[in-house]
Amino acid sequence: MKWNDCSSKLKKKKVLIACGCVALMFTHINASAKGFGIYGSTTNSGDADWDNWNNSSSVTTGIDRKEYGFVFDTAVAKDKIYNYRLQVGHVEASYYGIKYSGETIINTFGFGIVRTQDLRIWLGPQIGMRVLKSKTQASDNGGIEYGAVIGMNYHVSPSISLTAEAGRRFSLATVNGAGSDYDLKEQRNFVNLGVMYRFNDNF
Repeated sequence: MKWNDCSSKLKKKKVLIACGCVALMFTHINASAKGFGIYGSTTNSGDADWDNWNNSSSVTTGIDRKEYGFVFDTAVAKDKIYNYRLQVGHVEASYYGIKYSGETIINTFGFGIVRTQDLRIWLGPQIGMRVLKSKTQASDNGGIEYGAVIGMNYHVSPSISLTAEAGRRFSLATVNGAGSDYDLKEQRNFVNLGVMYRFNDNF
């Protein structure tokens, strides 16, 4: 199979994934958005395996990634088992000196395991996508992300909550133009902190 054919199929898959994520985003936000705010990562590092398409070689590098952006949640404080959380963020990533920047969309499907007037602790799976471009060379880095997370919302007032979450995330991506073409497999641990404003969302 020619590279152009593979590249075309991968691009079609990415478009379908992107459309699905966006549709999911608007469905949940329009239906029952209850809180919004900002978040940023304090820890977001791990390992990446680069599999070369051209000569079947492989190399492993470290990842240093920073992420910050906006967060929406359907149940920040409400006494409700299920919550949907959407994060739309900007990413700065470095792979052994090769720097990328771009955007990410993460969907989290949470289940509240502790729910009180002051605190909500939840956990669940995540799935999303990211599109990055190199800051040092003509290279694209895009793919899907998935993992698991546990989070906490601490309610400091009737309308404000502090939020923290920690988890492990995996990525499957393709990298085009970095001197060659690669399959990129990542695994990393992350910790995010944020603050959220709630409307009509109380225990």
